[in-house]
Parts: sequence; C-alpha cells; structure tokens
Amino acid sequence: MSAPRPKVVIVGAGFAGLAAAKALHRAPVQVTVVDQHDYHTFTPFLYQMATALLEADAVAFPVRGEVRRLGNVALRLATVTGVDLDAKAVDTDQGRLPYDYLVLAAGAVNAYFGHSEIAEHSLGLNDLPEALQLRNAILDRFEAAVWSADPAERARLLSFAVVGGGATGTEFAGALAELVTGTLARDFPGLDRSEVSITLAEASPHPLSVYPRPLPVAVERALRRKGVQIRSGVMVTEVDKTGLRLKDGTKVPAATIISAAGVRASHLADSLGLRLGSARTSGSR
Repeated sequence: MSAPRPKVVIVGAGFAGLAAAKALHRAPVQVTVVDQHDYHTFTPFLYQMATALLEADAVAFPVRGEVRRLGNVALRLATVTGVDLDAKAVDTDQGRLPYDYLVLAAGAVNAYFGHSEIAEHSLGLNDLPEALQLRNAILDRFEAAVWSADPAERARLLSFAVVGGGATGTEFAGALAELVTGTLARDFPGLDRSEVSITLAEASPHPLSVYPRPLPVAVERALRRKGVQIRSGVMVTEVDKTGLRLKDGTKVPAATIISAAGVRASHLADSLGLRLGSARTSGSR
C-alpha cells in the first residue's frame, strides 16, 4: 500500500496561485486551491471593464475549467479566516483544510496609507466587483446628469478624479476620456463634453514617473490631448465626498473619486505576523 501523497494547500486562485498549481500538476502531491470565487480575474484588463470597453466575461474565466485538466488539483470555494501554523491547517468559513505544505497567494488589496477617508469616499479598481461597481457609478452619473437642468449640477455630477498616476490610474483616466468622447457622446447627445472633467492627481512630476523618459512626458501629453487634467508634483492630502484637497491648498471638485494609488499584501499576511515587502506605489500619497 503506497503512502498518501503530501497535501499542498494553495490560498488564492490569482496569477501566483494558478501558476503554482500548474507547476505542481506532475508532482507526487495532492493540491487543493482555495478561493472565495470560482473565477480568475485578468487584472490588467479591469480598467477596460470599468469604462465599459470590455464585458466581465472578457476579464474573468472559471477556475474549475483551468484545474480540470490537472489531475492532482482540486478547487474549494471558501473564505479563508486564518491559518494555524502549529496544527498545519487552513481555517475557512466552510471548514478546516489540513496541509503538509502551504502556498500563500492571497493577492493584494487597495492601500490607503492610513487615510481611512480615501476608502470611505472613493472607488477602487483592484478586483472584479470593484470594477463593476465603478462602471455602474460612472454610468449612473451620466444618467443623473441627463435629468438635471442646472449646468452647475451637471458639471458636479460629471466630475471625476483619479488618485494615482501609476499604470492603473493612467490607463483608467485615458480610457474614461475615450468613453466620454465615444460611446457616451453617442448615448447622451444632450450632454456637452465640456461639462465633463477628468483629473489625474499624481505626486511625482509626471504620470508613470517610475518609467524612463521620454515615456512619462509622452503619456502626459497624450492624456492632456484627450482632455484629462493633470495635477502632478503635488500630493493629495484630503479626500471627502466633494473631491480632493491637494498639499498646495487647491481643491479639485469630484463627484466620483477613483483610488489607484497602490496596493498592499492581503490582510491574511498581517494576521500571521509575516514580514511584508514595501509596496511600490505611484507616489500619489
């Protein structure tokens, strides 16, 4: 009688989790992938879904379809509530999963750098539900603006601010500008494009400042041509329901605020007391 195969539990079905499962599919182990959802999100496309350029099925695909071909890999849907390192078990809301080897690939969450008001007054763009919520919020603003006869109220409803000029914030701001001049211009012909404002706030001298020149300068020029207002070289110090306050005292009105200032490791890592690497952000905070 052969000895039982060692149990490997992988927490998370994102890029890292699926890559680990695929790498182990020929190894003499039994792998269990545990995730809250039966779908994998291709996160680089989230900004396109949030601006209605792509549908959800172009951004997410079923995880079971991926692991079906891997004979030694199973998927369990559950929310991980903790890890008992001494007992070598993962605790979930569906029960306990014992392991011999553990792979933590729980992903990242939005980073607010100690500023809880950002989470309260902004929308994120880090996962599928957030992207869907953001898309609905954008379309709702335009629907509400159609009903308003007050130019000042329309301008308020159609004011958008993106905090963070990294790849996510820059791509989203450009895609939102294209949505306004394209699809929304056709669907809402009664609205004046000049009533829409899109501001990208970035503490570094240029968006995408971590990339070598001349790319950041070229990107900023392209965004300005699309109608995006760039507020670079100054930090965001305050966020509320009316907009942003910059360090130089400038107020940027915005009915919809998008947080794209960076991400941090999942809170699961905090609960285990693990040492975390420093988060790379766009320098917006």
